[in-house]
Amino acid sequence: MSTSVWAVVVTWNRRALLEQCLAHLIAQTRHCDGVVVVDNASDDGTAEMLADAWAGQAMVVRMPVNTGGAGGFNAGIRAAIEAGADRVWLMDDDVLAAPDALEALLAAEAELAVEGVVPAFLCSSVRSPEGHLTNTPEIDRRENVLGYPAWGERLEQGMAPVRQATFVSVLVSRAAVMRHGLPLAPMFIWGDDTEYTLRLSREGPGYLVAASRVEHVRAAPGRLTIETEPDARR
Repeated sequence: MSTSVWAVVVTWNRRALLEQCLAHLIAQTRHCDGVVVVDNASDDGTAEMLADAWAGQAMVVRMPVNTGGAGGFNAGIRAAIEAGADRVWLMDDDVLAAPDALEALLAAEAELAVEGVVPAFLCSSVRSPEGHLTNTPEIDRRENVLGYPAWGERLEQGMAPVRQATFVSVLVSRAAVMRHGLPLAPMFIWGDDTEYTLRLSREGPGYLVAASRVEHVRAAPGRLTIETEPDARR
């Protein structure tokens, strides 16, 4: 039986970016078995666009109020799992996945499975439109049996172990969701992805997969933290 993979995209008032994100999703060399779009009460025509152009191609979860990324991914993962997803592929609406991004993630998962390794999650290599690395995950520095950090163990396979990542192309298994639960909706927008991926990787690392590439089209380029965020609504 083949693995059912559902993409989960959370959006708020970025109709044009969302259209690009979805266009890249349906162009994957390994097609998604389903797409969930969580619309966080957008008022820019997103709902109408989804009902018109994406009817029958995406399951739309329309939130009555803006619940932030955390609430959106909580609802989206729940919807995908209830629909039968074996894997959920998580991303914001400003992520443009390379055509083979999903195929590369699943190939890495299969390669690890041969070794009996079950990753906490898998994530893509993320670059800005200008080609700069961005949303870089934190390397897992847990030690091997000799007491050395084991992060270089699979470099020749194009993989590096990581402890935490952002919701910019993260693949999570149904088993992990059933065991560890959903992102914490009350976190709204800051730290929910860090908390969730750290929760998933308590017992073993996730893996950054170099061959899986996505572009993050951020409105405000550069490093952004809760301390430097200028928008009080966030």
